[in-house]
Amino acid sequence: MSSTGDQDPFSYLQSAWSEEIALLDSMSSMVGISSTVALMRAINALPPEQRFTGLTSVLAEHVGIEEADDAELADLSAELPDAVPAGSELADRVPSVLLFLGDKTGDMEHAAVDNAVSGGEHGRDYLVLLAFLTELSVRLSELQQAATSDESDVTDGLLSETMALQSWVVLAAAGEVDQFDERFLRAVFYARYYKTIRTGEDPQFEPAELSVEEMWRKLVIEGVLTVYRRREISVSRGAELAGVSPEQFERLLDAAGIDPKSGPASGVESP
Repeated sequence: MSSTGDQDPFSYLQSAWSEEIALLDSMSSMVGISSTVALMRAINALPPEQRFTGLTSVLAEHVGIEEADDAELADLSAELPDAVPAGSELADRVPSVLLFLGDKTGDMEHAAVDNAVSGGEHGRDYLVLLAFLTELSVRLSELQQAATSDESDVTDGLLSETMALQSWVVLAAAGEVDQFDERFLRAVFYARYYKTIRTGEDPQFEPAELSVEEMWRKLVIEGVLTVYRRREISVSRGAELAGVSPEQFERLLDAAGIDPKSGPASGVESP
């Protein structure tokens, strides 16, 4: 996918996702949910623990959610015995929809890489978007594998993490989010935090304690490292994108297990 020029990431998401929202609305209607945007708005209003670990307990309450206020949204707690009934048309279509969403997220990642290296005024923003999309892509892949494997189960935590991240994409595409505010940035770190708990690891950090500046900086660096893996750029160009010296960038590459010789030694960059 080619660069979108000076278009900011949120305008890009709006233009890239209109058809996807329509598709998700079609899927949602099969279980009585009229609006994907309203559902994602409801998810987004929940406190982190519910948003990232227990969404199947609140999905059934979505009908009529557009009339609820934020306090009511945060108190949703009804149990949903089976969010996707086995043998239903929806269940049959889930793997293909996950594949479609995964492919679309991959396309958006490519666009974010292109825009990050294009030298436009929103380059840093696209680095943050790239880090965010990479986090979402990993979970969509996990869900796809779980949905197509007899040996894997779709856990509530994995589904919750995916939908919590996806909610930001949908709301941005709907024009309801137009900047990387604190909650948007913190969503990535909450997703990571709850994933470590889900997988039995030690989180080693508390998302609520991270400053906005620290989160932004971490995501920019991660975005640059992803760009370096995917594009033939020099160490000096990577350092420029990251806002560090070439020596510091080489240390970042080493810490990430990336061979600093994998990019070109010259100043010639790929488009």
